[in-house]
Amino acid sequence: MKKLIVMAIFMFVAAGICGASNYPADYAHQTARVVAKGPAIMARVSSGVMSEKFVIGYKKSGILGNYDTVNAVVKVVYNDNRVTETVINIGKEWNGTGFMTHSLNGYGLTGTYYYEEIKRIELAFFAGEQWDSNYGSNYVINFEDFFNNSFVFRANSAAYSNEISTDCWNFIVEQMRK
Repeated sequence: MKKLIVMAIFMFVAAGICGASNYPADYAHQTARVVAKGPAIMARVSSGVMSEKFVIGYKKSGILGNYDTVNAVVKVVYNDNRVTETVINIGKEWNGTGFMTHSLNGYGLTGTYYYEEIKRIELAFFAGEQWDSNYGSNYVINFEDFFNNSFVFRANSAAYSNEISTDCWNFIVEQMRK
C-alpha cells in the first residue's frame, strides 16, 4: 500500500513538473511543409524537439519518370550570396510515385553546416544523358516558400525521435501523387 501511495505522489509531482514547462502541448508534433515546382518537390519537416529534415522528390510524371534512378543537382544560395552545389542520387519511391531521397539533415542537403542561412534552393535532375532542369532555369524554391507557398501537414501525435514520422512521410508521398 505504501508503494502505491509513493508511486501516486511521484506521478502527481512528475505530471506537475511536465505541465510547468511552458511548452505548448503540440511542441513535439512534426510539421511537414512541401513545395512543388513542376515535377520537383522539396519537403521540410520540423518540430520543437528535432533538427529539421529535408526530402527531395521527383514525380513519376516528369520526363525522367521511367528511369530506375535519377540524380538531383542541388544548388544552394545563401543570404550572403555564397553558393554550394551537391549531387544526390535518388532512388525510386516504393509506392510508385517517382523518386525520393531519404531524410536529409542540413549538412546532407548542402554539404555545409550553414543550412540555416539558406536564401533559395535550385534543383535540376538528370538520368544518364537526359536532363530536366526546367529548360535551363532550374526548379527554384525560395526558402520563404516553405512558409508562404507550401502544402502543410501537422501531425496529431508527438514524435520524439530525430526522424520523420510515418504520418509526415505519407503526406509527402501524397504530394508526389498530385
